[in-house]
Amino acid sequence: MGGDLRLVQPEPEDSELVRKIEARAANRRAFREMLKTEIVEHPLTGRRRREFLRFAESLGIDNYEARMLIRAVEYECCVGGSGAGAGSRSATWTLGPPADEESSSWFGLAIALVTALVIGAMLLRALAAFTS
Repeated sequence: MGGDLRLVQPEPEDSELVRKIEARAANRRAFREMLKTEIVEHPLTGRRRREFLRFAESLGIDNYEARMLIRAVEYECCVGGSGAGAGSRSATWTLGPPADEESSSWFGLAIALVTALVIGAMLLRALAAFTS
């Protein structure tokens, strides 16, 4: 029971690997924070997105991962999707009725008419196929 405990020192290669991993994680965190700051103000344009991709590359983040990080931050900030996320504003690109009440009632009427026309066309087609 009285064995001696020894502190094991990491190998020099291991400590270098740990340092690199920590640096990459810090770069990813910094990149995400920069994205959040930008996206909260306004959605990314194509030009700004390409600039962020180039900047991510300079941080050692590969293109695929940078694109995934951008989409994740956009999702968190409710940009480019629907539903509530971590952001403080509503989604920018959503399909739905207009905000004002008068346009909203016209939108509802248009949806009902289009639905009725589609169903009517399907019934006529089925009837034509059945009778011939």
